Amino acid sequence: MKAAPLLLSAVLVTAFAGAAQARSPLTSLAPTVSPATVLPAGSCASPTGEITGSPSTGSGNTSGGANNVPGLPDTGGLCDEYPWEPDNRDGPEDIWVFTPGASNNLTFSISGADSWDPAIYILETCGDANSCVIGTDDVGGQRTPTVTSSFTPGQTYYFYVDSYYPPSGGDEPGAGPYTLNVSGTFPVSLTEFTID
Repeated sequence: MKAAPLLLSAVLVTAFAGAAQARSPLTSLAPTVSPATVLPAGSCASPTGEITGSPSTGSGNTSGGANNVPGLPDTGGLCDEYPWEPDNRDGPEDIWVFTPGASNNLTFSISGADSWDPAIYILETCGDANSCVIGTDDVGGQRTPTVTSSFTPGQTYYFYVDSYYPPSGGDEPGAGPYTLNVSGTFPVSLTEFTID
């Protein structure tokens, strides 16, 4: 008499275990978290994201952004291929922030900007074109501008996605979606270490 409830319990446990195993591929799929933490807006006050590691990937869109950096200075070609034109970054901007550690060497590139004319650059002071460290336009019509540089450890920098052209009315569209790709060495700085 007592064997029947035990047998029924064993059948129920086996059935639930089988159902759990059948669902496990769905529950075991955890979302991949990139070192780029996405934030709501792309401005100095609220960057699109914070780059905290490498490799890192994030998505952005310059459409609807502001044009706070209308031009970059001629710094021997490091930031501007168009020194004769003071207003050479007329597009809206999208901004990312990062603070690398010691012995860093990073490459920043964007892809997916096939429908518009992108430009990228890195500033030490957000909004100050004169603090430009490195930058490039989509020279030769390529839509994947890339820059590589080393940076002062512990210094905060601002990665800008911009355009030579305004959002509309230029020779090409000056705003749109893109994917940011960061590679290279991005060590973190150890700020505190104790042994108990």
